[in-house]
Amino acid sequence: MYLCGIKRHIIPPTPREQQPLFDDNYDDSVLYAPNQLEAMLAYVKDNPRRAILKVRVPQFMQSCLCLTIAGVRYSAFGNFLLLRRPLKVQVFCHRYARMEQLTLDERLQYGYSALPYPPGTRTKVPYTNTQAWQRDRDAWIKAAQNDTVLVTPGISPGERDMKNIAINSRLPLIHLQKEPITKKPEGERFFACTEGSLLILAPWPEDLDAMPSQLVGAMNHGLSTPLHPSSPLLTPLNPSVPSDYDRFHNMNLLAEQICMMDVAHTELSFRVIV
Repeated sequence: MYLCGIKRHIIPPTPREQQPLFDDNYDDSVLYAPNQLEAMLAYVKDNPRRAILKVRVPQFMQSCLCLTIAGVRYSAFGNFLLLRRPLKVQVFCHRYARMEQLTLDERLQYGYSALPYPPGTRTKVPYTNTQAWQRDRDAWIKAAQNDTVLVTPGISPGERDMKNIAINSRLPLIHLQKEPITKKPEGERFFACTEGSLLILAPWPEDLDAMPSQLVGAMNHGLSTPLHPSSPLLTPLNPSVPSDYDRFHNMNLLAEQICMMDVAHTELSFRVIV
């Protein structure tokens, strides 16, 4: 039997022993590589356990098509109670280290001068190769072990590594992803949801692209302290069609917004739940 390209036909009622193998509205998949068959068979074999877990912990496996947080709409899946946790910290880091993040030995190792540089000077040193990354990573892990929720889109290598550490270690995490949520998460993300340690948020594309105008208005609601006029959250972006860079920048702004929420007063609107 092949799992590739199976097509359902409407068949009139027949005795059970003559009924088609697949019921109405079954899910079919087209497999393009031999190794995909093994992964698909493992997924099908594990489906009963996944179904049992979803029934046993429904509070951690909620799905929502339209969750509105301070004026921004998201699709969401996971433990919504993480949004109400009072302590949150954003996992944010650049792809490459800034000069002030390098130790003197690291500067010399990578061919930079020991002389002072202007703050924010970029280097070509991957941030994850630095002692600064190790310190930040250890600090984020310690905070999460003490009930602080990590919030990140996991875009840069450092953010992505920390996201994976949180998922695999079942540390509390709110993960923002650019892609819409069209099905239950797979692999370790699924099991992190079953244990209540993960919430996945996907901003609606139209809200993500129009964020500068929407976010500025929304920031007047739900923040514990007013924003400084120079805050990057209030800096208008390029009004032209957003690039992927703009969208990634907006994702980090949304992560910052979630961390700054006043959980006692921020409106969370659940409009459509499935």
